[in-house]
Amino acid sequence: MNHLNQIFRPTFSWLIAAILIIGTVPSMSAQNQNCADVDFNYEIFGNTVRLTGTSKDNILQWYWSFGNGTSATGQTATISYDKNGVYEICLKVLAVSPIATSNAGCTGLICKKITIGNITTTNDDCGLEADFEIQVAGNDIRLTGKSNDPNATYLWYISSQNVQKTGRQVSFTTDKPGVYEVCMIVVNGAETCKVRLCKKVQIGQNCTLEADFSFELLDGVFRFTAKSNLLSPTAAGFEYFWEFGDGNTSSGIAVKHIYTNDGIYNVCLTVRDTRTGCTTRICKTVNSDGNCDLKADFKTLSSLNGINFTGRSNSENAKYYWDFGNGSRGEGQNVRTKYETPGVYTVCLTVVDEVKKCKVQVCKRVLVGRTLGPTVTNTDNPAIRIFPNPVNDIVNIQSNGLKIQQIIIFNAQQVPVMQRSANDGLVTLDVSALPTGIYLVHAVLEDGTVLSARFYKN
Repeated sequence: MNHLNQIFRPTFSWLIAAILIIGTVPSMSAQNQNCADVDFNYEIFGNTVRLTGTSKDNILQWYWSFGNGTSATGQTATISYDKNGVYEICLKVLAVSPIATSNAGCTGLICKKITIGNITTTNDDCGLEADFEIQVAGNDIRLTGKSNDPNATYLWYISSQNVQKTGRQVSFTTDKPGVYEVCMIVVNGAETCKVRLCKKVQIGQNCTLEADFSFELLDGVFRFTAKSNLLSPTAAGFEYFWEFGDGNTSSGIAVKHIYTNDGIYNVCLTVRDTRTGCTTRICKTVNSDGNCDLKADFKTLSSLNGINFTGRSNSENAKYYWDFGNGSRGEGQNVRTKYETPGVYTVCLTVVDEVKKCKVQVCKRVLVGRTLGPTVTNTDNPAIRIFPNPVNDIVNIQSNGLKIQQIIIFNAQQVPVMQRSANDGLVTLDVSALPTGIYLVHAVLEDGTVLSARFYKN
């Protein structure tokens, strides 16, 4: 603060001289640190902070100190920090009241600490660890803290609001769209150390993030897989937070969970883009009843007008719901959709038995619009095996790695003559109806990889 005082001395001396000329002498005892009701607001964008000073009095000069050895003047200021950290920003003003009172010619001072980046301050001796999850619903921000100390206390605050809240779970309501910084301070039960963590969250119209997830139940274990519409789900900068409806939580793109009691549970996924603060949430119900033996599968058939999907189930009460992986959805056992661009799409079928309150979902990758026959140069791929070769009636196509999701067979004129859906490492086909000749096989694996090999039909 010494450099601010040095700046103030000549200006304040000038003010006194000016007042002496007009014949009014201010009371020097009025230099209260907040005599001018000085305050300031700030917004943080990455490492840049925009500041605006406020006061109820007439201000002659505004002086800022940014906690990194730099300063500025003016009612508004902007500072960009070179590195993450906790900085104390101070605003000092020289005020003149519109009425000649004891506050005429006084100084006001206020300081606030801000955090740039995700900074965690801990006492290494106590081992306190903490983090928090963010959920957004409209203009409401719901925060849930967690730590390795069950007796810890939690303090929360949010940028642009002069409100602090306590508790492991709290909510804030924002008054307008924008990017907000949420900070949590956790103090251990012994009150010997603390953790401070800040994150950004985006509220309002600029958030285009969408999320979804698929799940399957195998041998009593639920496997959940998250998806989002922005970049790859494995791209850096995304957080995935799961709530399983039984009080347990987890994080990550793909997670597993076992329910200790049978029943219907509401599973929720929250996806957050840490670069923008954009957050979205989706919930689905699952049935953990061990007696629910509902099974589902589907097959595909390509045509000039699109792709036909046929669902199958072992329940007479089944209802079929489709997600075609291109933003469109369908309902019914037999459906059709058309894709605008070629590619590999993840198609998910959800089958619901409303009588037993059971639900099961199966997802497959479907190859759309690729006539790969004429463009493939390496057909002697060791990752795929065809036998017997030459073939009389039955051909076996085996992957040496991932499961095969789809088989497409092309004739010598590069025309697809057979297509089958699968979900196995070994697929057996009856090709007895095919004419004699050389055929090219494309096997689409579960990760979207396409393997190619040839066989000769006798």
